[in-house]
Amino acid sequence: MSAFEQLYKDHESVWGKEPDEWLKMFARKITQKGKVLEIGVGEGRDAIWMVEQGFEVEEIDSAETGIEKAQKMAGKRKLA
Repeated sequence: MSAFEQLYKDHESVWGKEPDEWLKMFARKITQKGKVLEIGVGEGRDAIWMVEQGFEVEEIDSAETGIEKAQKMAGKRKLA
């Protein structure tokens, strides 16, 4: 089991639930929404925020538990 997999299993939210401030600042400067590939999606906080802003997001991560948490959060926000 990878270190990240263990982190996601041991904690409700490893990175917090709000998107990264740098991401928010950068994404707001983009005038045309398009496709985004997020490598290392983790628990999905940034990917979910980008979808809510109108981006089409494809995400990958080696930790299945993180992806499962991201999908669960997206479902709660009716994005999945």
